Amino acid sequence: MPFFKTMPSRRGIKLSARECCMLLWLGLPPLLIHVADYVHECQGSLPEEQRWQRDLWLLEMFSGEAELTSSFRRQKLKSQWYDVAYRGPDNDFTSTTGFLIAIRDTLRLRPGALLWGGIPCCSYIWMSSSLHGRYGAILGDTRQQFVEIGNVCCARFAMLAALALVIGAHYCIEQPSSSQLVFMPYMQWLWFLKSKTETLFQRFWMANYDGWCMKPSWLCGSTPWIVNLTSKLDPQKKLAIKEKGTGADMVKKTISKSGRKVVSGGPKLSQSAAYPRKFAEWVTEQHVACAGDPPKLEVPHDFRYETAGPSPLRWEHANLKPLRDMLLRARDEGKFHPQPNLPL
Repeated sequence: MPFFKTMPSRRGIKLSARECCMLLWLGLPPLLIHVADYVHECQGSLPEEQRWQRDLWLLEMFSGEAELTSSFRRQKLKSQWYDVAYRGPDNDFTSTTGFLIAIRDTLRLRPGALLWGGIPCCSYIWMSSSLHGRYGAILGDTRQQFVEIGNVCCARFAMLAALALVIGAHYCIEQPSSSQLVFMPYMQWLWFLKSKTETLFQRFWMANYDGWCMKPSWLCGSTPWIVNLTSKLDPQKKLAIKEKGTGADMVKKTISKSGRKVVSGGPKLSQSAAYPRKFAEWVTEQHVACAGDPPKLEVPHDFRYETAGPSPLRWEHANLKPLRDMLLRARDEGKFHPQPNLPL
């Protein structure tokens, strides 16, 4: 299979001049290039064989029980999972260290590999709409901490997805069907990148892949196999779930004193976010079969960063200041040498 024939050379994870140019052309902040340089420099004293390489077939972000990672590994494909609940504070995507590690692991993706993002959905779904307020303004009520965290995760993952595309990997995002994440400005920017990379979107039912409840979801990304998902719920699967009566375990319906129906999360709502093994194996099979060709990005020959103009996004919700402060301290201590012609 062509997927296994394109082996990367041992160039490490350092960005090439062309990849740096592509990041700037797409509108990513120069800070992302500095972070990549910093991660590369941190390995300076290590022997070549111990340095990070572009050797990952899968990086599963917000992985939970890491069912996708396990499926890829069963196929002898080197994969990495990332989740704060299961792996500790170093995998806190909202922290400086956690984001640094996420960027490093994204840089480890090889051509045709997959960056998967099951971004936490609590501040995007309709069930919590009375709190997050995204139906009135898509950035939501930022006085709520969980809304602000959701905005940070969205902006930062959009950066990782664009970085993955630049180094020749694919990205894919999974969400419940009611999630407003698709309308976030950072996601909209990602969907409509000025490139030849096509963004695909498909609504589907996890129950078709042995999910235990009738919960529709969607996938969006650059992976061509997304269109192979079945959008209709299998009648037999639907009947089996109804007979088991598991829907009541996912949502809880009550009547308030005013007579208004109130819908909230049931005792097993969180379990509905776990991927069935059958779904993970389907994704693995599809990606191995389709990922021989990395996404296409082409920078105009006359592109110059100095005359490119401002980025369409300011990336303020990515909370990049702590990361910049860390790089400035490393520079002042002589541990980092930023590119002189690139603003830090």
